[in-house]
Amino acid sequence: AGGWCCAKGSVVRDKQRREDRAAKDKKTHQNKHTENRKLQTQTQTNANEHHPSFFLSKMSIVAVYIADKTGVKAYVSLVPALDNVIASLLSNIDLEVDHKKSFTESSKTRGYNVQYEVDDTLCFLSASKEGFPQRVCFALLHQLKSDWHDHLHSKSKSSVQTYIKEQMEYFSSDPEADKIRALFSQIDDITLIMHENMESLLSRQERTTNIIDKTDTLQVKSQEFEKAAEEVRCKACWEYWCTICTCCGLLNCFCGCCKNMFCCRPY
Repeated sequence: AGGWCCAKGSVVRDKQRREDRAAKDKKTHQNKHTENRKLQTQTQTNANEHHPSFFLSKMSIVAVYIADKTGVKAYVSLVPALDNVIASLLSNIDLEVDHKKSFTESSKTRGYNVQYEVDDTLCFLSASKEGFPQRVCFALLHQLKSDWHDHLHSKSKSSVQTYIKEQMEYFSSDPEADKIRALFSQIDDITLIMHENMESLLSRQERTTNIIDKTDTLQVKSQEFEKAAEEVRCKACWEYWCTICTCCGLLNCFCGCCKNMFCCRPY
């Protein structure tokens, strides 16, 4: 019997170990599956972010060109349909005179705004989406002009293109690139804070109203309780005195009977 019990216990332990191992393997498999899904999602996200259409959806400045008399020095264009339009425009720009000019959206510019600035026979040109502030585009061109004369002219074409793309993204999306946009952003933040404060104040007022209502309800219930307690007290007092009176009456009757009994007893 003892051997059978030991064998049975060993079988149970082996079964428990197998179940634990199976549960552990299942959990490990689930964790690996989850990690693979996360890796695939991250890879897909990275691929989307590097896709031109995704980059274009984030950008308001869609093209930047740097050119001189010999041709285009460097450029970044997110809208291939604009390349021929800009090439034709560059060929008609007078590079001998320093000036700046802008073209609003039209059929010739495919619905985009085009701005350029000529400085020392160099032309810095940009194209932006409809409605995007032109002052920001000219700020970008001024920055590129300063950086070109400072250090960009000596760098490789790929390095210049990378730098241009970074500046396009910065001037397209960062409020700090434009003081007016930064001011509007601050106004939006202040407005949001004011709305939150108003909501908090209304919520606090609502809680105060609920507390007042509960206080009134509690006061009414307290008065009802006090009235009920008074009625119970009066009822208990009445029952007490009724009991006393009853006891006194019984005692009086008992005493009277005893007196009569003793008085009528013969000697």
